[in-house]
Amino acid sequence: MRWKTALSGRLRELLVIRIAHVNGIDYVINQHVPALALADGVTLAECDALPDWRKSSLFDPAERAALAYADAMVLQTSVPDDVFAELRRHYDERAIVEISVLVGTYLMHNRVMKALRIDLEAASERGR
Repeated sequence: MRWKTALSGRLRELLVIRIAHVNGIDYVINQHVPALALADGVTLAECDALPDWRKSSLFDPAERAALAYADAMVLQTSVPDDVFAELRRHYDERAIVEISVLVGTYLMHNRVMKALRIDLEAASERGR
């Protein structure tokens, strides 16, 4: 999911952080910002812009297409044709599959964590 893919680390981090914002999963955001995001070339300003990325000029057209696709996967039961067509303008089939699996996996992680009220920070503090 995170390694041995055609996707850049930067794109993976943008998507993971965006999905966490949409789902309200602070644990994931705290794990990725700033350490993982900065290591993969995402600035703090870009991280801060992700909750309302559509209003930001910090993301290029390919990133915007991927973010729109991720939003559609997370917030709707199907991806609108125009969103998929824009994604296809920027990414080949392999990258689209990898983006889809990444989004689906992190959506599942986020939803399970939220449903079970899992607080991994509290669990790690109990283990100390």
